[in-house]
Amino acid sequence: MPILRTTSRTAASATNRLYCDGIQKQFMWALAKHYYKIDPTADKLDVQKKVRDWLRYGTPSTYIDKLFTVDTKKNFPIWWAGFYVEDPDGKTNPVENMKQAATIVNGYSSLNVPLSNEFKSQTKFWKACSKIKAFTWGDYLSRSYTYIALRHNPKHIGLFLNKNTTAFVTSFFFKTELKLINEHYKKLGEPVQMHIFNLQDNCQEIKDIIDETLQSINNDKKSYITIICQLCKPAQDSTGNITLSSCVQQRSTRTNNGVLINRNMNRNTNKKTTTNNNSLTMTTTMNSIGGRRTRKR
Repeated sequence: MPILRTTSRTAASATNRLYCDGIQKQFMWALAKHYYKIDPTADKLDVQKKVRDWLRYGTPSTYIDKLFTVDTKKNFPIWWAGFYVEDPDGKTNPVENMKQAATIVNGYSSLNVPLSNEFKSQTKFWKACSKIKAFTWGDYLSRSYTYIALRHNPKHIGLFLNKNTTAFVTSFFFKTELKLINEHYKKLGEPVQMHIFNLQDNCQEIKDIIDETLQSINNDKKSYITIICQLCKPAQDSTGNITLSSCVQQRSTRTNNGVLINRNMNRNTNKKTTTNNNSLTMTTTMNSIGGRRTRKR
């Protein structure tokens, strides 16, 4: 009997793998077709091969770079963790509000890049393949986005956060992207300001975890990421849903690179911290998903 169970699991695994391969091919075609819109003169077979190699092995290429490249006037990249972006319910799916939030502060996230134009295919690919043990595309996505996002050495970066402290350390952001950001600015020899827009009341804990982690991996014991964490308390709209736009503050100015800054409020409201009204805090919009299951990114 145990042999039959093992055989059954093996057969199911093989079936899942074949299904994943089929969906991956569909996603590859969708990305390749979108790339032709960016560059109609591109070699179609070469584009398909490069996209396929990126999906399978994370192999970088100029084609993939262009799928992550946005308007050069935008130099405020935003990462995110704790949002159920695959939510099939259009009323609660946070993607459009997250995209809007980034736009309001003249920034962008991975949801605003050309790649995201094929987000439905991406979601289908993620759902079909993410539970397969050998699936590592989430890491490739993180690395590709971060590489392009830091290409012009932004002085300010952002994080949309909706995770408790325990879940935060399992996120793609903490495990992959944070370390890549740290390494980039360590090589530059100068710090970057990271503005965290936090839906959960754990700003101090998140800051401590990031600082301790970076100091432990840096030989000079320094942290090259200065954390400014703001707890967002969105108001509900007339439909009872919590909106992204409710986090935007009215009193704001813009820095030289166009980033929306609020000079009047530093709302790190974790009771373990103190408030400094003279510090700069960025304002943006956030979306709470009401305790629903979130994608572990």
